[in-house]
Amino acid sequence: MADRRTFVKTAGLALAGLALGMKGFSAPLFSNVDFSSMRPALKDRKFVSKTVEETILTVKKGITDPELAWLFENCFPNTLDTTVNFRMIDGKPDTFVITGDINAMWLRDSTAQVWSYLPLTKGDAELHERKYEIDSLCYPVRFSYGYWKTNDPLYLNTRKFIFSDSNPYYFKGKVVAGVGGPHSGMNMIWPLSFTMKALTSTSDKEITDCIRTLKSTHSGTGFMHESFFKDDASKFTRKWFAWANTLFGEMILKVYHERSHLLKQTF
Repeated sequence: MADRRTFVKTAGLALAGLALGMKGFSAPLFSNVDFSSMRPALKDRKFVSKTVEETILTVKKGITDPELAWLFENCFPNTLDTTVNFRMIDGKPDTFVITGDINAMWLRDSTAQVWSYLPLTKGDAELHERKYEIDSLCYPVRFSYGYWKTNDPLYLNTRKFIFSDSNPYYFKGKVVAGVGGPHSGMNMIWPLSFTMKALTSTSDKEITDCIRTLKSTHSGTGFMHESFFKDDASKFTRKWFAWANTLFGEMILKVYHERSHLLKQTF
């Protein structure tokens, strides 16, 4: 697997993982999953937000598919549950947000992890206290989405290229066809790409297909991963990857608010 330095050097290609296409399928690849919560016990959670907890309960009531509801409950709070470390240094508050199974904080990753909670800061004083750290950082995917909203031809053409055979990191396999990147290696597909594609889509079918794929490729773990092999989703990288988890939760929350009818089906 490429190290972090190698990934940075090839970031131009890696950014192709913002969106992808897929082969349609309806049956989950993993069945007989126990839908018990995979979250840490309350006493072991790094940070607890009353607003986040209330949001989880509300959204779950609007999701017909029990497995999808379970995924949302596990994934959306994963950053707060497991990666937020708070302490006082020289009398000043300091927050360190790790990426998951890598004990490091990167501006891009950590910004992406906490961005999903921004809409909830008005209802939670402690989340609001840390909002300045979030707003001061740059999140390029959001800027790209802004271009898309204005129907910028360059963005739309780039999006079309990303999930096409013209992209060298667009992989077709027995499980699904989708986008990966040099960071995870050849033939490894990024769940993040399906999530971002759904977040920036205006098509019910496209969003539904993305959700169905994400539900069908978590390998029974109840969480999103960094990548999975195109022919076998049980071969994946990074079992604990908070960015992918929280962004998935944000996408489901967006669908709940804007296209709630989609959540009334079984994926």
